Amino acid sequence: MGVEGTCLAGGKVRGVEPLGPWRQGRRPDDGDPGVSTDRRTGPLEAALRARRDAGGKCLVPYLTGGLGGDWVETIQAVAAAGADVIEVGIPFSDPVMDGPTIQAANELALGAGATPTSILDSLRGADVGVPLAVMTYYNIVYRMGLKRFAETLAEAGVSGCILPDLPLEEADPWLEIAAAAGVESILLAAPTAPEERLSRICERSRGFVYGVGLLG
Repeated sequence: MGVEGTCLAGGKVRGVEPLGPWRQGRRPDDGDPGVSTDRRTGPLEAALRARRDAGGKCLVPYLTGGLGGDWVETIQAVAAAGADVIEVGIPFSDPVMDGPTIQAANELALGAGATPTSILDSLRGADVGVPLAVMTYYNIVYRMGLKRFAETLAEAGVSGCILPDLPLEEADPWLEIAAAAGVESILLAAPTAPEERLSRICERSRGFVYGVGLLG
């Protein structure tokens, strides 16, 4: 998936419009049920805002967890090289929303015995030095249990979570549980999404909004 970030969480849809210092809650008249989530800025969003407010560009690279015996050292090296936030992919057996390169990386990591538990255990205490966000599929979260998964992320020192196959209409339970655990839920915005939907995504997303740059 391509990425074109258009707004930080809680901001306006258009990047040229100002962003408030705090996340915005659901508009009372939008007719959408919404969820009760913590509006305090988390470490992931704070890191990106700090870079942006200083006039810089944010660097958020992606690495597949469990790919190679030195993958944690690779993440530490990427952080030391200047990454603001790092996305860590938890491999899934059917990564239909990823491209061929990440699909191949998933296969290699799974073939080497990588599991969600082994990856998060490796991150726990790794002292990467920058906020981490995991990216995986909702099936993994569902099988582990939403509360357990969110709490395991927090215990491993992970700040955010991206679930590309979890639609906005079904995200409320996860958003609430993740917020309670202190995990920032990053939502996706498709290039075909209408303005009203983009506004709801920006209001509910935490950390940043993952802008999908390409269809298919």
